[in-house]
Amino acid sequence: MQSLVEELQIKALDKQTSVTELLRLAKLVAVKLDLKEFQQWISSELNGYTDDVPPYRIVRGQMKAVNPYHGLVPVVFPADSISELVTRRNVSQRIAEVESLASQDHEHLMMPISDEQQILLQRMFRQNLEFKLVFHPIMLLGIVDAVRNAILDWSLALEKDGIKGEGMSFSKDDKDKAHKQTVSYRIDRIENFTGALGNISGGQINATTTVINAAEIKKVLAEIDKNIDSFSFKKEEKARVLEIIAEVRGCLKDGSLASRGSALLSSLKGIFEKAAGSLLSSGIVYELGKILH
Repeated sequence: MQSLVEELQIKALDKQTSVTELLRLAKLVAVKLDLKEFQQWISSELNGYTDDVPPYRIVRGQMKAVNPYHGLVPVVFPADSISELVTRRNVSQRIAEVESLASQDHEHLMMPISDEQQILLQRMFRQNLEFKLVFHPIMLLGIVDAVRNAILDWSLALEKDGIKGEGMSFSKDDKDKAHKQTVSYRIDRIENFTGALGNISGGQINATTTVINAAEIKKVLAEIDKNIDSFSFKKEEKARVLEIIAEVRGCLKDGSLASRGSALLSSLKGIFEKAAGSLLSSGIVYELGKILH
């Protein structure tokens, strides 16, 4: 009789097995091994995400304007940072919905744009047109494949550590092994859809350590310097921004960025979030968010 882990591997390799069905089987394994964090990830995939989504569920589309004479026409942004900000979307729906959309024969799919973004785009381009975010369905296939690959890799990692089970059960030894620091697992980059979900120790997903990119920080600080008078800051907010920038640059010089950088940049991001009201300030929030994550 096949063990649950072996059955999981076989179904992960079988394209006729839906990812939804595969996740249910993976949940059975995770529950029997009492791997709570992996259960949480599976539940989010099955039921949809209510908070942040994993990096492989972030897709980028193409912004288009509805021209009354020519239909959908591409939009060209004045800066890559603005394009990046308005064309990225989190796909938080249940994996069953994602899988269903990915399997349908669509030339393209559209994602909604908030009223606030519509107004900002109309002001930016000085055109009273409707804007739509369009993306190719193949991006959804990337999400589906990322989940399938993750489950296959996880099941192989379990087997490598000697955790296979017998029939529908796992021994106490299997469960003990699953909770030791021996099963090492990572969801790596898959095309444009993934970053690291985290390191899984003992079959569990844990948060990864933030590595702050000094070069990216310098770019963002230079952008803030250049536009400091364009942001809608109160006098005390502007003073605090300049103070934090000076502290961050001090950290870059004395090598204390690793210990103090995250806190300082989070404070800076918080100020820009409160003052957000333009694409420029929203772009700074986005860039700081990328650095921090």
